[in-house]
Amino acid sequence: MPQLDKVTFLSQVFWFCLVFAFLYLILVRVFLPALARIVRVRQVLAKSAPAEKTSAQTGTTDVYTQSFDASLSSFTSYVDFLSRWNTQKLNSIVGTISPDFMDIYEDMRSENLLVEAAINNVVPPVGRGQNLVFESEVHNDMFTSQICEVIENEGNDDASSNSGFFR
Repeated sequence: MPQLDKVTFLSQVFWFCLVFAFLYLILVRVFLPALARIVRVRQVLAKSAPAEKTSAQTGTTDVYTQSFDASLSSFTSYVDFLSRWNTQKLNSIVGTISPDFMDIYEDMRSENLLVEAAINNVVPPVGRGQNLVFESEVHNDMFTSQICEVIENEGNDDASSNSGFFR
């Protein structure tokens, strides 16, 4: 290894000691006194700061609370405005699209609720939540046929609310 050559080893040790001593003197004469002054100033400020600190914390908490309340009220008023605007625009658009739109929408909604109720009655909730029900084609076919039977039976029982979707 060239760094451990016996001819240059002594000069390497000499320069290492010289640079180390130089850096040590700079550290002791320049940086450590500056750090000591900073520590003393912080200690003096820490002794006088507890009373100011609590009032500053209280003021900060009040500012945060007031800004949160202002943001919340602004957000709430904006959401209310959007809700009113959306309802107004939806009512004006629905009337121009189809006069019987709300009837069709209610029929579709009742059919969807019927399908959801049938699924809840046939498929176990644990299997639905963990996606364990349809692991094989046998399970898939069995639950699908049971759901279709329940939906068809419900659709035949309540033919007045059925718009022909399940026929």
